[in-house]
Amino acid sequence: MFSKIKNHLINNRTPYITFLISVIIISIIYYLQEVSPFGENSMLTIDFYHQYGPMLGELYDRIRNGSQMIYSFNMGMGTPFIRNFMNYLSSPFNLIMLLFQRENILTSFSVIIGLKAVAASAMMSFYLSKKFKNNTLYTVPLGILYGFCAYFTAYYWNIMWLDGLVMLPLVVFGVEKLINENRPWLYIISLTIMLFANFFIGYMICLFALIYFVAYLALKTYKINIKVLFKKCLLFGISSLLAGGLVAVFLIPLFLAINSISAGTSAWPDSQYYAFTVWEFLANHFTGVGSTVLASGISNAPNISIGILGVALLFIFIINPAIKLKVKIVYLSLLSILIASFFIVSLDFIWHAFHVPNDLPYRYSFLYSFVLIIIAAYAIINIKKVKFLYVTAIYVLTLGLVSLLHFFGFENIDSSMIFFNMLLLTLYFTLYALYVYYPKIRFAIPYILILGVMLEISVSINNNWNIQHNIPDFYWNYDSTRAALNFVNEHDRSLMFRIEKIHMLSLNDPSWFGYFGQTTFSSMAYENMAILKNYLGLPGNNINSYFFRQTTPVYNLMFNIRYFIGPSVDSTRYSLIYYDEGTTVFQANRNAGLMFSVNESVRDWHYFGTNPLDIQNEFIERATGVQDVFKPLTILNTEIVFDDHQHTIIRYTFINPDDNIYFYTRDFSVDFMIINGNLHFFSQNWHYFNQTEEEIPVYHFIDANEQYVINVQPTEAEVFTMYVGYNFHMGDSFYAYTIDHEAFENAAFQLERNRVILTEFRENFIEGGLFAEDNQIIFTSIPFDKGWQVSVNGERVETFTVGNALLAFEIDAGENHIVMKFSSPGIGIGAIISAISFIILSIGIIFRKKVLKIFD
Repeated sequence: MFSKIKNHLINNRTPYITFLISVIIISIIYYLQEVSPFGENSMLTIDFYHQYGPMLGELYDRIRNGSQMIYSFNMGMGTPFIRNFMNYLSSPFNLIMLLFQRENILTSFSVIIGLKAVAASAMMSFYLSKKFKNNTLYTVPLGILYGFCAYFTAYYWNIMWLDGLVMLPLVVFGVEKLINENRPWLYIISLTIMLFANFFIGYMICLFALIYFVAYLALKTYKINIKVLFKKCLLFGISSLLAGGLVAVFLIPLFLAINSISAGTSAWPDSQYYAFTVWEFLANHFTGVGSTVLASGISNAPNISIGILGVALLFIFIINPAIKLKVKIVYLSLLSILIASFFIVSLDFIWHAFHVPNDLPYRYSFLYSFVLIIIAAYAIINIKKVKFLYVTAIYVLTLGLVSLLHFFGFENIDSSMIFFNMLLLTLYFTLYALYVYYPKIRFAIPYILILGVMLEISVSINNNWNIQHNIPDFYWNYDSTRAALNFVNEHDRSLMFRIEKIHMLSLNDPSWFGYFGQTTFSSMAYENMAILKNYLGLPGNNINSYFFRQTTPVYNLMFNIRYFIGPSVDSTRYSLIYYDEGTTVFQANRNAGLMFSVNESVRDWHYFGTNPLDIQNEFIERATGVQDVFKPLTILNTEIVFDDHQHTIIRYTFINPDDNIYFYTRDFSVDFMIINGNLHFFSQNWHYFNQTEEEIPVYHFIDANEQYVINVQPTEAEVFTMYVGYNFHMGDSFYAYTIDHEAFENAAFQLERNRVILTEFRENFIEGGLFAEDNQIIFTSIPFDKGWQVSVNGERVETFTVGNALLAFEIDAGENHIVMKFSSPGIGIGAIISAISFIILSIGIIFRKKVLKIFD
């Protein structure tokens, strides 16, 4: 037993050495960046902060609590959990979270990200050692350069994409074994794992696997035999289908859901959406070049660097006489296809699954780095066959190219990193010279090379990263919020209600804190719901996000928001029920529950327009017959207090109503509104507010760029004054309304009286009933999804949308017993396909010798 382990370790020493060295590298980087567990910083940033981090928190809670994974009311008022799971959460690495306590979960994210880089390095080293049948230590630095390539440096926080770095070497090695030995098992299993871990990156790897299969088959075909080629293609096709079939139970429901999300609606592009120059592309090959993440960055060129060593070895690969011409043609062709994809928008569109990426361009650029590493391996393994003079020339050439970064003033790299490139290149060339002229010390060269690569990666990533997301800051109100939520759950024993937070930590707070909410930011969110929310006056991007603000009591009534944590600006319709060390909880005095019956005219509710108060008015009128819950304020007086022919500030005076006032604008001519000392700005052009002759009191600056209804308590004065700053004044470009409390109470009473009384509630199963005096419609604050099956009095009923986004169905007069069940469309046929695929694969493995004889 011991001898077998020893032999295994000896035969596979390079991936194990790569693994250990990579652990040291990521530890050094984390130490320098003070990342937990070496400091108090977390890896949360941008979308990891607002999207996947909180979602991972929800996954952790659901696993620990034994909750179902079918449907979640924690996000977006209700979402099939499989959507977010397959897009963000399904990586097997995420199981590492369960080794940590909830209060240390951010540390687990650091461990997962670091371990993926380590595993990618080890897998690449393993692949190279098997591909070249060479256990040389020179594959160790190449594996490390792959695992910590520019793609990782730029997209480390896209935690779900890093599985592609890990699995790609195994998938490609599987393709090679399929062609060389007719053994498809590694290809099938590795591709299956990849498709499960992240279907988006899995799609890209599937596409690359097809291209690589054709290229590698051409490389290995010395004499054309149609029968043999057909069998290889058939084996590859069947294997690919089996891999997809094994995860069909997840992929088919996801595919059927794509039409309801923004990512499924891109038109074929006719122009480049992320343009960059050839010079920027070439410069992005060097060590320490700044990462491309946002479209607004210095450069939009793809993240492709594997370091300065990779550049030099690419040149050596081209001139090396020991490398066959056919090999050069194949691998340079692969590079050319990827280069063409970077520059040709239609190819880039295909790589991104027929979708225009919103920032984070060239998400498949790790494929280019992978091919560069293979080329580098060919070059370094056969470097003895290149004349010293030629290598010297390449050293000088590469040094000259690095110098151009300085002479042409390339902005996306520091001058210190340009010097660092030169230093590294000189180090690597010196090692080569020692290798050639001092054979007695050749044994030490690979170790020094590994140290050089460790230095290169550590310095480069540390220079690129600036991690400052403090873990205590992320947890500063976690305990107090959880205490408030626990109070609400003990206070209210009803089966389902929604809660929201006034002051958000992230755009997925309901997932992070564990409550039924509506605030959401997810690529898997219903696009129609985001559009509806925007028209109702909620902030969001109109695509895949929206978040809570104290808009109007009508909105909260429509969407079952019974509680909110934070201060209230409406003392008439909300009551304080909890206070502890500054944390408050307010309860709505009126609540109509998750669903209620309304008049059939709600079917014709149209929400398109620029005034969310009128849209809410129309809903209430159609639902209950009550008119004019919101009434426009009459402007008493307007006065221009500033005008420089570019900007205008106008003071508006209204009669102060007895109730709350609601302001709204979506007109681009409005730069800001100053209301009760709060400057709500809609653009960054607001600084001219203090250029008026009279002093305008401003105490707070509030970003209202994503427009929303501004809810304001009236003052005690007889008149109410506000200021509006315009960049181009052609008229009064805002709405100002107040609420008729009596009308609101009348409408709320009707909706409360007609609400469905829930008798059982699980997130994927709802049961309840009500008595209806007439044939009516049940309006639910649940996003429409074909997966909801509704039965009334034991008979299946058809569902339809209200507002093109919300689930609704008809009921008859009299007693109505309602049962709602959710099952993701396509999951049944997907399960059958997965089961059949598993049986076929099992039979193939059991009878592999007989099966593979067919393809010999």
